Amino acid sequence: MQKSPDLLNAIKLISRQDPDKIALGLDWFAEHITTLESEDFRQALQAVASVFTYDTYENPEYQTVVNKAVSVLATQGELSIPYMLEMLSDSDFKVEFNLAVVLGKIGGVAVNPLIEAYKTSRHPAEKAFIIYALGKICDHKIIEAYPLMIEALEDSDREVRDSAARSLGKMCTAIKPEDIPRNLIDEIFEKLIAMTQDEYSGVRSKAIRSLGRLSDLGFLSDEQNHKLQTALADILGRSGDYIWDSAFIVRREAEAVYKQMTGEAEV
Repeated sequence: MQKSPDLLNAIKLISRQDPDKIALGLDWFAEHITTLESEDFRQALQAVASVFTYDTYENPEYQTVVNKAVSVLATQGELSIPYMLEMLSDSDFKVEFNLAVVLGKIGGVAVNPLIEAYKTSRHPAEKAFIIYALGKICDHKIIEAYPLMIEALEDSDREVRDSAARSLGKMCTAIKPEDIPRNLIDEIFEKLIAMTQDEYSGVRSKAIRSLGRLSDLGFLSDEQNHKLQTALADILGRSGDYIWDSAFIVRREAEAVYKQMTGEAEV
């Protein structure tokens, strides 16, 4: 099927280096993308997502159009999810990060497709970003992803474990403690406590951060809060044996959660 002149022009605008021109192209897609079908719709989504290739840290002038591209894609909702997952499997870090944000904004309808994509994926980096995307979803349906997250905590790849340790805490902000069976909360707690001893500091710090969220949001029992506080004291070298975690980022997370739980000043 031959593309319409308007679609071709919008793609050309998005392909320019000028943020103002890119914004004009995005404006066209925001207005017309829902009228496109089949391959035109796919090409439109890919064109909009191409804006994510810009490094906004090095080139902050592109941040506005990146934000606009996120908005355009997120408004396409459930119909766009298969295409997002297709792009997620063949993109660089910047694109994957923003696609995860888009999927998070699409919300609960993205949960099951993301779970299925995780189950069929054979690439650790892709699996890590799927988990990251799940952590972006603020919807009660996210409960269905907890078994996958628990499984991911034991993955052999550290990036998968890192994403799972981080996302478990984020997901708890979308639900209430009474919404999750007690035995599932207990399993999550024990897995995360174990991850505070992971060989990689990034995983340890994310686990501590998520445990802090679980505690703050009322998911943990008194016994679990005590166990967490004791673990934090060990990490900070307060247990009396003068041994502490060697990684600063881990101690920093531990200090923040310890202060949150005890009210004590950070050390």
